Order: sequence, then structure tokens, then C-alpha cells
Amino acid sequence: MNYWLETLMKVLPELSTCWKVIALSFLVGVYLFCLWWLVRENEHHKRMEQKRDQIIGRLVSNGWTKVTFDSAKKALIDETTDEEITSLIEAFPKSLRYIQIRKRDEQKNLVKDVEGKQVYVHGIGIVAAPQETNGDNA
Repeated sequence: MNYWLETLMKVLPELSTCWKVIALSFLVGVYLFCLWWLVRENEHHKRMEQKRDQIIGRLVSNGWTKVTFDSAKKALIDETTDEEITSLIEAFPKSLRYIQIRKRDEQKNLVKDVEGKQVYVHGIGIVAAPQETNGDNA
């Protein structure tokens, strides 16, 4: 802050002390706002990482490579919208990808619309499935 005060005195020597204090207070306010913003963004990123890990955990624990948005929501602790899941995929493109999955009914039969076309739902795919260790390669 001393640097900013000295800079204000050199740049605008004719300013009164009152205006210098107001300008310095404004700079302090901007600085505090930026700190608050960084903390907020850090917390948001940590929540996104936690959601990513929960989805990947569900995929890996069940041996799946893809899951629908509805099934992914079951793995998440917090209530999440489809838009939030899409932003999660965009935030971590090296881990998750957006896919279309053929819709199935309760009896695991493929669902078709009235025209006989396959119905698809939004889903999440894991980018690289975990490699199973093979005894021959060890």
C-alpha cells in the first residue's frame, strides 16, 4: 500500500490528502474483492473436482465406461442439474466426455419412438478406462 500511496503522490502531487486516502481505500477495496473472488473460485473448483471424483468412482466401482446423467446424479452427494454436469464435463475433458446412450426401459429393452427410431439420452463417458493388470505383463 505504501507503493501505491507513493505513486499517487508522484503522479498527482496537487491532490489533497483526502482524495489520496479515498483513492487508496478504493484500491484496498479492489484488492479485497479480488482476494474474495479467488477464494470463491478455488472453492468452486474443489467442489467440481469432488463431483468428478464421485462420478468416476461410480463408474470404476461398477466396472462401467459410461453412465447416464440420471445415474451420475445418484453418485453425487449434492443435488446437481444437467447443466452443472455438462459444465463438469467441460471442466475436466481429460477425465470425462459427453456421450449419447441408447435409452432402455425397466426391463432393459431398448426404447424406440413412434417412428421406430432409437431414443438416446445424455450420458457421461470415462475418457480412459482403468487398465487391468495382466499377469503376463508384470
